[in-house]
Amino acid sequence: MTNEIHAQTGIFATNVAASGWWVCNAFYQHGPSWQMVPPILIGAASFVGALRGYANDRQARQHKDELHRLEVERRREAANVSR
Repeated sequence: MTNEIHAQTGIFATNVAASGWWVCNAFYQHGPSWQMVPPILIGAASFVGALRGYANDRQARQHKDELHRLEVERRREAANVSR
């Protein structure tokens, strides 16, 4: 799997929202119970996945921007040398 899969972060974020909604609904209807532990853990894992996906996407964008800036600078220097 590569860092180019930007939809992965959206999927994890959707899972976090769904787990949170389920926990809130179950708590409202039935009160706290052990049945709420699995969706809380799933939501926590999805939240960590969303954060990691966002960090990977951000790092990939920064890396591409850095490469672009280096390429622009290299071309600018090559144009100055050829004059």
